[in-house]
Amino acid sequence: KAPVKVVTKAGTTSAVLTWSKSTDARGYRIYVKNNGRWKAIKTVTATTYTVTALSPGRTYEFSIKAYTKVGSKTVWSPSYTQFSILTKPEAPELRLASTAKGRVTIAWGDVEGETGYQIWYSTKKNGTYKKMSNCTADTIKVYKNGLASGRVYYFKMRAYQKTASGYVYSSFSSVKSVKIK
Repeated sequence: KAPVKVVTKAGTTSAVLTWSKSTDARGYRIYVKNNGRWKAIKTVTATTYTVTALSPGRTYEFSIKAYTKVGSKTVWSPSYTQFSILTKPEAPELRLASTAKGRVTIAWGDVEGETGYQIWYSTKKNGTYKKMSNCTADTIKVYKNGLASGRVYYFKMRAYQKTASGYVYSSFSSVKSVKIK
């Protein structure tokens, strides 16, 4: 019998797969779909496995099939559990510059697998951050006007991928500061 429920926790380049134990199962084989074909990646006896070397912001299809032993013969379950996961996008690298009075230029390098970005700012590094804006995937620079001259502001951002069931966010970038002209 195939594992009934699979829970996944995806990171940027890895995912932890955890599933329910199948009745009489001695082990499980994990498959990934690559170029339209299923490829076995690991056979395990536990009900958890960490898949590594994944690409950020990409959807992967997996399946898990249970097996048992009858004497010396391996008997595979006729069914399998199939599911997909989406890895988190990479965190963008943030750059700031204040080139005009009361204004900051916020720029970053494009990351793979995102559908947009969120930018947050604060007047204290460890203070409460306010969301400044959401930006589309093809945006790599924005401006924030109306800031107090001579004051230091802190910024951070993250990439996201919008899915049918919600959002998958990258980690936040490093916090950067800029003194406003």
